[in-house]
Amino acid sequence: MRNIRNIRDKDSPVIESISQGLYRIEVPLPKSPLKALNAYFIKGEKRNLLIDNGFNRPECRDALFSALHELNPSQTATDYFITHGHADHAGLTPELPGVSDGSAKAMGSSRDAELINSTTTGPGFWETVLNRMRPHGLSEQEMIAMRDNHPAARYCPSQAVPYQPVAEGDTLTYADFVLQVVAVPGHTPGQLSLYAPKQRFFFAGDHILGTITPNIAHWSGFPDALGQYLQSLEKIRRMDIHLTLTGHRALVERTTERIDELVAHHRKRLVGRAVGYHFDIVVREDF
Repeated sequence: MRNIRNIRDKDSPVIESISQGLYRIEVPLPKSPLKALNAYFIKGEKRNLLIDNGFNRPECRDALFSALHELNPSQTATDYFITHGHADHAGLTPELPGVSDGSAKAMGSSRDAELINSTTTGPGFWETVLNRMRPHGLSEQEMIAMRDNHPAARYCPSQAVPYQPVAEGDTLTYADFVLQVVAVPGHTPGQLSLYAPKQRFFFAGDHILGTITPNIAHWSGFPDALGQYLQSLEKIRRMDIHLTLTGHRALVERTTERIDELVAHHRKRLVGRAVGYHFDIVVREDF
């Protein structure tokens, strides 16, 4: 069952019913090429679960909170799962009901929780990040522009949060969903996904996207991010998935085919880089 509720005016939140007790909330990301975040709400009898939340900016907050009010008018307690440490997925965590007083759990990987909380410490964190780029030719003017305008800096969480660490092998149960935590490093060092074997649903975060490719960046202390990402894709390929619930844009119904497309995309780029820069690179066949 998938049904997008009729929208009566432009200010109403976009809510899509995916299956019994599961909803997709479209959180707008203004002026971002990503367009919107897909947050997911599992409605339970005693506790609910919200997966990801959006930038720390009014447009995201208004859309998300309006949708939560509509889906949970009785204000049943809700816990929160953060797939990874990017601000478009974690920016509103400190503002969510129950987080500040500890009555709700905010869950994520220990690695990305540390990353998220580090972004709240102010200019010092971003200066450290940008200084890593200086040896690669980033000018002072470019560094200032990135520090002042990059959405990860402008819309990061307002304060640190005491995240409850979860890891591969952990299980979360909300309503009829028994969710297995799956580690999928690559897009970030500590990205996590959730797999519901009964429904065969895979909550991917930004590990698998349907119409765009996840960004693979350099991370301090995390060598070979691309290799890690490709290995994580191969792990997911072996799972029985009916529907992949992505972090952005369209959901994916043919997960194995999409994984093949993502792997082919990176193989093509690797080969092109090897030819263009005249060095040998081995494209491993065991991804």
